Amino acid sequence: MKLVKSNNKEQIVYAEVYAPNVIDTQGDYASADTIKKAAYKFLQEGKTRNIDIMHNYKRINAYVVESFIAKKTDKDFIIDSWVVGVHIVDKKIWDKIERGDFNGFSLAGRASSKKSELAVNYADALRGLTSEKSGHSHKFIVFFDESGNFLGGHTDTDEADGHSHEIIGHSVTEKVNDHNHTFIYVG
Repeated sequence: MKLVKSNNKEQIVYAEVYAPNVIDTQGDYASADTIKKAAYKFLQEGKTRNIDIMHNYKRINAYVVESFIAKKTDKDFIIDSWVVGVHIVDKKIWDKIERGDFNGFSLAGRASSKKSELAVNYADALRGLTSEKSGHSHKFIVFFDESGNFLGGHTDTDEADGHSHEIIGHSVTEKVNDHNHTFIYVG
């Protein structure tokens, strides 16, 4: 899940760890109740320092300082998703986050699963607004095939200097004029 908010002074980033009923990159999904149980177990077992980069299982100097289940009134996060705030102590890693080199959280762990069929209606295209970087944001559009596979997309053109961005991943644009933008199209 993409990083949604940050507190630069305290070097804290916020993002969903897992959103309910959203198919992940492995083709799995979880209910709101399952996600809540996992969030509570994570805290109960004291795993707040289990933060690594790209699932390399080498702890970095960071830890969870906030953990909650997003409510209907929360405008920044998907309802019933597990959200964490992570304090990034390591300045080099914080700098990479600010540059957009790291732009989201990915849950790692073991889980049991069961086969089920899920009927999903996919949109051909979705529109939204990117995060603000370099004093501006962009409207974006992303495209999907009939199976819901991400095909790419682009942003509109910034009126100030005429640049736009191609969308190169599920949550990030290409870098143009020394910046990129993140976005989320699940809501």
